[in-house]
Amino acid sequence: MNPSADFREFVASLAAASVLTLKTVEELLDREDGTASTGDSPSGAEGEPKPLTPDQITKRVGSGLSSAQRLIETLAMLEEKTKGNLTEDEGEYLQAALTELRMGYVRVSGRARKTS
Repeated sequence: MNPSADFREFVASLAAASVLTLKTVEELLDREDGTASTGDSPSGAEGEPKPLTPDQITKRVGSGLSSAQRLIETLAMLEEKTKGNLTEDEGEYLQAALTELRMGYVRVSGRARKTS
């Protein structure tokens, strides 16, 4: 077992969860008509998303941003707690992931503020 690969996989799994959460928020923001997939049975024709109210969209955007922020904060905590114990490759990988996630979060949260 390669500990370095395991660490990178762990970082990648947290980063992927954050990216998916931010993409979901972006999809909600992209819906100019106020509809988004809810996971519930569609109200219209088969495959059509169930309409969401503006309040529901706002709540889901806020919840998604909070979830993404917690994941990013978890990776930042991991970076702090593992200082001096990571290989150069591991440290660079974690730092690159955090940089990309933070930039994505700023972009999406700024967009959310503009639309609310």
